[in-house]
Amino acid sequence: MIIRCLVGLRNTFSNLLNKRRFATIWRPSVVSLEQFEKWMIKHFKYKHDPLGGIIDNTQGVGHMCFQYQSTGEIQGDCDDSATMFLWAVTKLRKGGAPIGNVWRVNIPAYTHVICVWEYLQQARDPLFQYSSGVHIYPPNFKVGAGWASMREVVDAYGNRREKKRIGVAYYAEPAEKIRL
Repeated sequence: MIIRCLVGLRNTFSNLLNKRRFATIWRPSVVSLEQFEKWMIKHFKYKHDPLGGIIDNTQGVGHMCFQYQSTGEIQGDCDDSATMFLWAVTKLRKGGAPIGNVWRVNIPAYTHVICVWEYLQQARDPLFQYSSGVHIYPPNFKVGAGWASMREVVDAYGNRREKKRIGVAYYAEPAEKIRL
């Protein structure tokens, strides 16, 4: 409950800031997740929010695209990269890609945000995949690779990062409730 309240405060603060930021309607073309991951690796540069992340905010996609058009790169932190992937995965889903629900997942124990989506498989349960920073997991887009639940994704991220902590609290924001 506390996580949800803090995320709500961050989103409200971010929405107020984004109304005052320059933005553009231009967006990068998204043909596939592999192609978008390569684009992010080339153009997204990690930068903490002000005061070392104490003033946490999430940039809008329009502002990040404005940065790219102005400077050739996007500067942001994990919630900004998760938001860009959220936008790209949602765009692919609308274009008919086999993608189900999409979330931006906040993991306070790791002070990190990831994007998680369901990869739909014919006649099988969906697999969950995620992006962290500018990379997609599982890597190499293996057919049939992924996790069976959101809990497994969060634990897999924790194992990859710290190799010990599982079962940490998280809050998943559905894509439909996020102002992109």
